[in-house]
Amino acid sequence: MLKKSVVSVLLAVGLTGLGSVMAQPSTVVNLEGGWRMNKSQDPMTDKVKINVFMLSPDGKGTLAIRCGDTNKFEPLWLYGKYLTKDAKFLYRFDKETPMSVPADQMATSQRGLFLDEQIGFVNKMKAANVLTLQARDRDGDVVTQTFELAGFTKSLADASREAPCR
Repeated sequence: MLKKSVVSVLLAVGLTGLGSVMAQPSTVVNLEGGWRMNKSQDPMTDKVKINVFMLSPDGKGTLAIRCGDTNKFEPLWLYGKYLTKDAKFLYRFDKETPMSVPADQMATSQRGLFLDEQIGFVNKMKAANVLTLQARDRDGDVVTQTFELAGFTKSLADASREAPCR
């Protein structure tokens, strides 16, 4: 029980640090395939905030899809390590060729990466089985994490019933 609470607090702190407002206590629900849903409500607007997320196998990172202020699902990768602001990012679905994330289609902090939906990332996640993400900064630090995407489509559909995101 303590482990679940610690994970919930760490996730809330991580997602809050990158712009997700979690002003009220949140509820974490286990979904299919190891996915989880975090739900909270903004006390100023009553807007429901939803994050569908999965911890990386090494427990150091989180792949999340949040229901943002635009009412669209926004992909977010918290990679669990501080990198320089000029880090370069690659992603790979299944056995496809790795793709770099264009600078104009992402926003970064030293702890995470927001992906612009221009690249259709959520739809690509729905169609794939595995996603590998990699960040490399100018100091040579590299973070690589792989996520199994089983259950993602159903988990996102479950979240869509809780918030006005599409």
